[in-house]
Amino acid sequence: FWHTRFKPTLAEPPHYVILENPNSSVIDGLSYATWSGGNGNGQIQAYSVFLSDDGQNWGEPIIDGNLEIRLANEQFIHFPRSTNKKYIKFLVTKAHSLDGRSLASIGRLDVLTDLSIEQRTAKIFVDSKSEEDLKVVLQRFAEKAFASRLTNEDLQPYFQPSLDMLNDGESFVEAAKVGFKAVLCSPRFLMAPGEHANLSYSKAADLARIFWLSVPDEKLVDFARANNITNNSLPQIIDHMIEDPRSSRMIHSLCQQWLELRTFDQVAPSLKLYPTYNTLLNHYLPIETETYLGYLIKNNLPVDYLIDSNFSILNQRLAQHYGIDGVIGQEMRKVSFSPEVPRGGLLTMGSILKVTADGFDTSPILRGAWISKNIAGNTLSPPPESVEAVEPEHGEDAASLREQIEEHKKNQACYACHKSIDPYGFALESFDATGQWRDQYRVKTPHKNTFTYRRNGYFKLTADVDPSGSIGKEDFTDVFGFKKILRKDHKKIAYNLIKKFFEYANGYQPDLRQRFDLYSMIPHDPKKCRIRDLLIHTLDYSLIK
Repeated sequence: FWHTRFKPTLAEPPHYVILENPNSSVIDGLSYATWSGGNGNGQIQAYSVFLSDDGQNWGEPIIDGNLEIRLANEQFIHFPRSTNKKYIKFLVTKAHSLDGRSLASIGRLDVLTDLSIEQRTAKIFVDSKSEEDLKVVLQRFAEKAFASRLTNEDLQPYFQPSLDMLNDGESFVEAAKVGFKAVLCSPRFLMAPGEHANLSYSKAADLARIFWLSVPDEKLVDFARANNITNNSLPQIIDHMIEDPRSSRMIHSLCQQWLELRTFDQVAPSLKLYPTYNTLLNHYLPIETETYLGYLIKNNLPVDYLIDSNFSILNQRLAQHYGIDGVIGQEMRKVSFSPEVPRGGLLTMGSILKVTADGFDTSPILRGAWISKNIAGNTLSPPPESVEAVEPEHGEDAASLREQIEEHKKNQACYACHKSIDPYGFALESFDATGQWRDQYRVKTPHKNTFTYRRNGYFKLTADVDPSGSIGKEDFTDVFGFKKILRKDHKKIAYNLIKKFFEYANGYQPDLRQRFDLYSMIPHDPKKCRIRDLLIHTLDYSLIK
């Protein structure tokens, strides 16, 4: 994301972004998208693109052009010829302010390296004045939007405004847009559940909402038209939907809700304690979690991979944060771990460890409660209102963290719950508030005058970390032993997953009877308890049957 400085202190023009091409890769153009899905505050209307070998001498632009505003889709800028220049300047020559304060903003600006790959373009290429052509286009769109077969009578309220525009001399495309808007603004589209021609259309609409956060495609509509969305066809349909790139929306939304990644940016780590934490790392940490979960689902891996595995999906910045060598470049890729690496699984991902901390320090109680509830699937009672929270102290004169919590647990109102909380938090004490490994706690040191960033930060190391604990009658000394204990009960992991997915898919928590039914679907054999199969069984139960 890039933004010019806005009022009251406007950035002086020219406004531009320079992209570096250090490997002299062949670049065929640029891909541009606005910020906030077409609603970015300052939008770019016109641009010029310049090339340079040294970043100083630019010459004449390789291309000038205009961009549409208020458009959520990517817009492509195709260069008249390929280039391998080391520097590309994207100069804003005209901008439109939507808020009266901002001059220009960019949500994403990337390079195009292979124009032989089909780019997303408009779906309508009809230069026609035919009423029948217009009706065909609008009917196809409306049947996808409503997930239902439509009669001429059903279509007429949306078709008539388009027909009036066409008869008034507007182009075919502009006339079609009027009909599209009428469909998208209609109560039938906006208010769920809608009216469907048969039960399969209703199921198609639900599946598209769950996996794509969108409407059914042609293949789903074909299944619905034949009234053939059944428990026999469901695995084939879900395979098709998961392989579609739009399934990443489901992964993102599930992570936002189940793993609470929507709170990821609420707290910024202290640069005094964690001076190497930066915006690039902040960008990629949740992406690791989403791509990892997507990989598990697409490859139908065992459910205990949620707890531990010998790999993750990393790039150079993430690997650097985790202390893993040999990963070069920002492309996300599968990276295998040696046995002594404490990564693998959701528990030790930086995004999870960050959302369970406050940006300064970690609390075994807060982190433990989160892990116990959201990953292990334990049911926790709310804390008593009369009991104050424990604020960890790691100073040289402070009691150990474990002693502080043991003192807190002497209150009988607290003891019962802490048995299901503290071990899950202590097991992860080897990871700081940014998810980095640590052997000792950091404590802030004072600095003179106004804070000035320095790479070494403002902290000192104090007490050693003690990540030991016990769950039930089983003891562990570190996170490796902790993961082994959790992986032994694959049914508990699976049950928590399908409960969370049921809630995501249906918008409500399963009742007692439904919880019994969901648990009964879990295979006894851990090797047969696979994530994609569990999702299919959950939807078969809640949508099909």
